[in-house]
Amino acid sequence: MPNLARRIDTDEPQHSATVLLTDGDALAVRSATGEHRCRRAASCLLAPEPGDRVLVAVVEGERWVLAVLERREGAGASRVEVQGDLELRAPNGAVTVAAGEGVTLVTPREATVAAGSLRVDAGVTALALGEVAAVAARVESEVGRLRARYGVVDAVAERVSERVKRAYRWVEEFEQLRARRLDWEAKETLQVHAGDALVTSEGLVKVDGAQIHLG
Repeated sequence: MPNLARRIDTDEPQHSATVLLTDGDALAVRSATGEHRCRRAASCLLAPEPGDRVLVAVVEGERWVLAVLERREGAGASRVEVQGDLELRAPNGAVTVAAGEGVTLVTPREATVAAGSLRVDAGVTALALGEVAAVAARVESEVGRLRARYGVVDAVAERVSERVKRAYRWVEEFEQLRARRLDWEAKETLQVHAGDALVTSEGLVKVDGAQIHLG
């Protein structure tokens, strides 16, 4: 039995080593037995970095890094890294990503969020978008204060309804309105003032009031 135990230790030892170099899933490590080339096991999700202390196992003559035991002193951010697609699943529960200093999502391709409902709670929201294409059956928003600056705004809508308490518009150069029918109603006072005013009609022009003052 002692001989068998020694043979197993020789064929499949597990020991710690220090990472020297990394090249994808290939690593060079130094242990008590010397310097060796290893492969990162699929279960080793934390990507080893030079200077890290790792657990090495020899399986059928091939060395594998199973886990990172200790990060080197002064190491930077830890990276969970896999080759190929990565999917997180919790079939009977929820997934939470929490960080004390912030969360960043980065991809050069498309980012997709598919949810039954989406809720965003933020003290401050800053968006820098090159192009926005939105399709929504219904949009409801409650905004305490909105300040927007646009270069060009083009809108096409079947119906637009607005209800405001006070509305102010300043047009610096030119404003044009074209409509098949136009209906303005003021319950108290309608005032139009201009340097020059011109009213033309191809049909009837009617002015009706209890008193009419011209000039």
